[in-house]
Amino acid sequence: MSSIQRVLPIVRALDGATLSAGTFSEACVKAGWPAPVDDGVGLWDVEHPDEGTYLVLDTTTKPITLICRLEQDDDYDADEMLEDDELRREFDASFEQALAALRACFPTTLAEGTYEKPYKWRFAHFQGLNSVIALEQSEYDPQFGVQLVLVLQPLPRKPHRTAITSEW
Repeated sequence: MSSIQRVLPIVRALDGATLSAGTFSEACVKAGWPAPVDDGVGLWDVEHPDEGTYLVLDTTTKPITLICRLEQDDDYDADEMLEDDELRREFDASFEQALAALRACFPTTLAEGTYEKPYKWRFAHFQGLNSVIALEQSEYDPQFGVQLVLVLQPLPRKPHRTAITSEW
């Protein structure tokens, strides 16, 4: 999973800064990505030119949130994952790879667990300097099916006890 390695420089840069369209754009360009584009309603998005990893800074929600789909696949249907052990193992292996990379950068774990029976999606939240960095298996956007997402938000006063995307 190379997409986590391409995203980490941006996440590290944003963790030490105030999360805004300007800091997002600066971090992307510095990491070799194109400058994000404003959709006109407060969503700033950018796609990595080589591999298609997609980042969105949502400035319309509170708190401002960076969302990155690290992995999505048309085969990642929630019900199929209940029946296809190999497909679920692949999805879980992707989670484990991203989890190891995040632990190396952000050693303080705030929360880790599973949710949403019967699917038992996994999540892990890490504390950065100013941010919570969340890795979550999620189906928050049904249009894209089950996804492995990375979420960055300003550090809340009280840590999240469940997956951030489960509340969306």
